[in-house]
Amino acid sequence: MNSTLMPFTVISAAGTLSLVGGEGVQLSSEKYSLVLRVSSSSDIVLSTGERLGDVDIHLLLSPMYKIAKEIDEDLTIEDIGFIVHVEESGVPFIHGTALLQDSTVVASLLSKGTRGSGILFICEGNSKQFKPPFVWGKYRQNMLHIRSLEICVTQAKESA
Repeated sequence: MNSTLMPFTVISAAGTLSLVGGEGVQLSSEKYSLVLRVSSSSDIVLSTGERLGDVDIHLLLSPMYKIAKEIDEDLTIEDIGFIVHVEESGVPFIHGTALLQDSTVVASLLSKGTRGSGILFICEGNSKQFKPPFVWGKYRQNMLHIRSLEICVTQAKESA
C-alpha cells in the first residue's frame, strides 16, 4: 500500500463533552473537532481540480472508538482513521474521523494563545499508485487511511 506524509497546521479546534444520566449512572463522552490545513507543497489534487493544500480538512477525534474497524469496516488494524473527499453544493469538503487515546494535547488546543501543527501519515485503501501528482477521487471508495497522526501544540509568546 502506498503512503505519504502530510504536514498540516491546525486552523481551529472545538471540544464537546456529553453527559447522560440514568439510574444513578452517568455516561460521558468527549470528542474534538479539528480543522486542518495541509502544507501548500502537497502533491495531492482533488478530482474537482483543487489542490489539497487549498481545502480545509475537518477531522473528528474521539476516544469512543477503541479500534479503527469501529469507525469503518474497511479500515485495517494498522489504521487509526480515515479522511474522505466529497462535494457539498459544488464545493469540495474533506472530512474524517480518527481514534483518540489521550485528549491532553488535543484539549490544550482550546487554550488561548496556543498553536497546533503536525503530520498525518496516510495511505490509499486501494491498489492505485500513490505518486505525484496524485488525483484523489471523491466518495467513500476513495477514502485515504490514516496510519498515524502527530500533533504538536505550542504556546504563542506574549507581546511586551
